Amino acid sequence: MTVPETDHGDDYVDRGVDGAAPEHPTGWWKAVVERASDVLIALDDQGTITYMSPAGERVFGWESSTVIGTNGFHLVHTDDATRIQAAVERGLAGAEPQPYPTFRVRHQDGRWCHVEARASNLLALPEVGAFIISLRDVTEWVDAEAAIRLRDERYFAVVERSPEAILILQEDTVVHANPSALRLLLAADRAELVGVGISTIFRAEAGEVDLLEPAPVSDAPSPPADRLLGRLDGSVLPVEVTSIPTVWDGFAATQVIVRDVTEQRQADQRLVHLATHDPLTGLPNRNLLEDRLGHATARARRTRRPFAVLFLDLDRFKVINDSLGHEFGDDVLRQVAERLADAVRPGDTVARLGGDEFVIVVEDLLVADTVDLVVERVLGAFEEPVRVAGREFSVGASLGVLVTTDGSEPRSLLRDADTAMYTAKTTGRGRAVRFDAALREQVHRHEELERRLRAALDERQITTAMQPIVRLSDRRVMGIEVFMRWIHPERGLLLPESFLDVADESGLLPDLGHELLRLATKEATAWAARSGRRRSDSPWLSVNVAHSELVRSGFATQVLEVLSARGLAPHALYLELTEEALLDDPVGILDVLRPLRDAGVGIAIDDFGSGYTSLSALRRFAPDLIKVDSAYVGRITESPSDAAMVRAIIQMGHALGIPVAAEGVELVEQQHLLGVLGCDYAQGYLFARPGESAALEELLDT
Repeated sequence: MTVPETDHGDDYVDRGVDGAAPEHPTGWWKAVVERASDVLIALDDQGTITYMSPAGERVFGWESSTVIGTNGFHLVHTDDATRIQAAVERGLAGAEPQPYPTFRVRHQDGRWCHVEARASNLLALPEVGAFIISLRDVTEWVDAEAAIRLRDERYFAVVERSPEAILILQEDTVVHANPSALRLLLAADRAELVGVGISTIFRAEAGEVDLLEPAPVSDAPSPPADRLLGRLDGSVLPVEVTSIPTVWDGFAATQVIVRDVTEQRQADQRLVHLATHDPLTGLPNRNLLEDRLGHATARARRTRRPFAVLFLDLDRFKVINDSLGHEFGDDVLRQVAERLADAVRPGDTVARLGGDEFVIVVEDLLVADTVDLVVERVLGAFEEPVRVAGREFSVGASLGVLVTTDGSEPRSLLRDADTAMYTAKTTGRGRAVRFDAALREQVHRHEELERRLRAALDERQITTAMQPIVRLSDRRVMGIEVFMRWIHPERGLLLPESFLDVADESGLLPDLGHELLRLATKEATAWAARSGRRRSDSPWLSVNVAHSELVRSGFATQVLEVLSARGLAPHALYLELTEEALLDDPVGILDVLRPLRDAGVGIAIDDFGSGYTSLSALRRFAPDLIKVDSAYVGRITESPSDAAMVRAIIQMGHALGIPVAAEGVELVEQQHLLGVLGCDYAQGYLFARPGESAALEELLDT
C-alpha cells in the first residue's frame, strides 16, 4: 500500500474508482495512519510486507528496513508462527475477516510482546491493493490477566488447603465450599452445598440478628459474629463467622470463614464455673453469691416481697479438721453442702464463703415468717451424724437470719446476717438468731467503736499496764507482762476485752499489737536508763500476740526492727501465743516463728490447758515457757482435780525441759501449793495488779 505523493500535497483529492470525490482529502487519511497507536502493516498478494506505519517503530522499535520486503514471521514467536501464518494465508485466499488469536512478537530490545491482530483483505480495491493487518500491543493486558489468573489460582489453593471452613457466597447463596467446610457441615461433596442459602446454614443465637451480616464495602473483614451452624444431619454447632469481600470466578463474592467454637465455649464455661463456684463443694462462691444477692434485692424492691439471708457456721468442725486432718474435714464439708442443697427450696441459693461458712439466699417470701420453715429444715439437716471413713461425727450449725426488703449492698446484708450468726454461736450454738433492731444497734456501736479505735491509734490514746512475773523460789521479778489499755476520751480507761474483738474483726489488731510492742520496749529502755542497770540484767518483756498478728506479712522483721531500734537484745522479749493461735495453722506459724527463735526471742504458750494442745504439739513448738490457765490456778486449793491438772502440766513441762508459770495467783495458799508442786514462776494480784510503769519500778527496786 502506498500513499499518493503529488505536487498538490495534502490538497490532492483521490477521485476513487468511479471518479466520485471521497469524503476526506488524502492528507487527512495519511495523518490518521501515521499517528495511530496501532501498527498498520500492508501485505501484497504474496504475503510480503510493503508498508508499516510509524507506530511500528514507536511501539515495537522496528525499523522499516528490517520489516518491509519480508513476510514478518521472523519477528513472531516460533510457538505462535505456524497458526498465525495459516491465518494470514486464509486471509489472502479471501476468507472472511476475523480477529486473530493473540500471539507474541519480538521487540527490538529482544523481549516478547503480546499483540492482538485484525486483518482486512483489500487487495481488490485499486486505491489500496493490499492485505491490511492492524497490530495492537496488549502485553500489559495479558500480563494483568495472567496475574489475576495466578492470583485466583493461588487464592483457590489457599481456600482449598485452609484448615478453617470457608464458604464462598454470591447473592447469599453458596457457590463453593472448601474441604474443611464439607467436613464441618457433614457434606459428602460440594453438590450438597452449592446453591444452598445462608439462612438454611446459619441460625442466629438468642439476641442475634437472624441472617449473616452483609460483607463490608471495604476489604476489611467484618467483626466476628456468633451463630449456630445447622449441619446436614440436623445437629447444631456454635460457630464464629467472619465475612470478607472477595472475587470468585470474576464476580464479586463474600468469603465466609466459619470456626467451630464448641471447645472454646466449653472452656469458657469451665472458667466461668471456676470463677463463680467453690472447687470443693461445687456451690456458688462469694462472687456469684453477691450477684445473686443483688438480684434478690432488685426483685424484692420491685415486688415488695421480702427475701432472707441465712449465714451458717458449723459447730465443732474445727475439732474434726484439726484432729483427723483436712481430708476428713473436706469430706464433711461436701456432705454438709449436699444436705443444705436438699434442705432449701428450688431456686434458692446455697453458697460457700470459705472454711466452714455457708450462706443461703431465700427469695420471694410471701411473708417474713415463711423463712422459719426453711430455717427448720436447715437445722434439721444436722440432726443425723456425718459419716466419714466409716466413722460418725456430730456436726451442728449456728445460723444467723436476716429478712429484708430494702436495697442494702450485698456486703451489708452478709455483715448483718453474720452478726446474727455470731450471736447464735455465742449464746448456745446449734440455734438460729434473727437479726433485729437490737442487733442493728449493736452493729452501729461496733462500727462507732471501730471508727474511734482507728482514731485512737493515730492520736496515741493506746497505753500500757504492766504486771510482774516472779520466781517462786525467791519472789524476784524475772519478767514483766505488758497489757494494752485504751484511754478513751469519753469512757476513760478501757480494758482489752472491751475492744479487742472489734479490733480483730476490723483488721486493726496487728497495728495495735505493733503499738503495744513499741510502747513496751520504750518503757524497758527507760527503766534501764533510770535504774542504772545493764539491759541484760533487766526482766524480760512478755507481750501477747494474736493469730492475725502472726500471719501478717513481715511480722518477724517488724519485731526484730523494734528491738534493734531500742537497743534491746532479742532474748529480752517473750511473745505469748494462745493454744488456739498455734493450732490454727501450725506449719505456717512455725515458719513465722523460726527467724524469731533463731534470733533469740522467747516463745510462751499462754492459757495452757484451755485448749487441745497435745504433747506432740509441745515437742513441735518447743516453747520457752508454759503459762498455766488461771481457771485451774484459782481452784487448786479447793479442787483436787484442778490441782492434779496443774501438777500434770508442771510435770509435763519439766519433762520436756520447759519452765512453767502460773497465772491468776491471788492467795498465799495458792502460792504455797504451787511451790510444793514445783512451779517455777507466778503472776497475779498477790504480787501486783497490772499498773503503770512507775509503780512497777518501785517493785523492781525492792
